[in-house]
Amino acid sequence: MKVEVRYQSKSGNTKKVADAIANAAGVQALDVENPLAEPADVLFLGGAIYAGGLNGKLKKFIKGLQEGAVGKIVLFSTAMGPKHIGPKVEALLKGKNIPLEEEELHIRSNELLPEDRQQYDAAMEKAAQFAKKMTE
Repeated sequence: MKVEVRYQSKSGNTKKVADAIANAAGVQALDVENPLAEPADVLFLGGAIYAGGLNGKLKKFIKGLQEGAVGKIVLFSTAMGPKHIGPKVEALLKGKNIPLEEEELHIRSNELLPEDRQQYDAAMEKAAQFAKKMTE
């Protein structure tokens, strides 16, 4: 199974989660400025909601995906609030015939504070378990 991880991270939180997912999947997490070099069975795609929308780089990456390049997209996100990126991504994928996994991983930013090591480690384990589940 070919797995890819792409993310857009403004504060570094989404990158932390992307790295945990990538480590569990045995691949490297790359910024969305790195297009897919070849088709992927599973694309983990991460970002956050900023001022009610997705970052422009993330939007550009999604718009650039071609039909047949991805078996399915699995989303993950970070933010202080409970907002998921699914509806925003789904709108950008309309007409591309790229399936979007219904289950999305969302980790609140306050779970990623390095000074609370127990909470941080739990968030990273949650991300790793999510990756394993989505690639079984």
